[in-house]
Amino acid sequence: MSPKINGPSIYVRDENGLLNRKVVDYEFNKDGSVNWRAMIKEEHLFPNRSWFEARGKDLPKTIEGLGDHQLLIKLSGIKELARLRGFDSVYYQVEKCEADHVAVTCTVTWIPNYETGNQAVSFSDMANATLDNTSSFATKFLETIACNRAFVRCVRNFLNVHIVGDDEIDKSGKPPK
Repeated sequence: MSPKINGPSIYVRDENGLLNRKVVDYEFNKDGSVNWRAMIKEEHLFPNRSWFEARGKDLPKTIEGLGDHQLLIKLSGIKELARLRGFDSVYYQVEKCEADHVAVTCTVTWIPNYETGNQAVSFSDMANATLDNTSSFATKFLETIACNRAFVRCVRNFLNVHIVGDDEIDKSGKPPK
């Protein structure tokens, strides 16, 4: 049996807004900012099938050696990054809601940390879901897909992560208009 862990005692942020170093092993960029890309666990990444198919290349079985442009990140990885960074709120504004097209803006209010001058910062990004850029069951849940896409874009763009979210990918199989 593993020893019991007291979550509240270790899930504490320091004066820089970072989680206890016993819990999170942060990596930093040369400019001193957190390298949020390096904080993504491999279990949340996988090869971008579309990138390899478009170039007539075989899909790799692992992510080893792949560039960010050849990868996709799962929603679970984006959620974990947001939790690691820390946020106060997530707000969604529906910009358009029609039977075949939903557009949503997601705003995340990030907790203060040293990267933002110890100030809370709100950041927004927008995404859509249409019958032309979704497939299968997703066509029945355009609002949810648009919200997920907007959340993914908001988190990864604020944290300067250049891996496209799996939720952002057009899985319709239809050529662009």
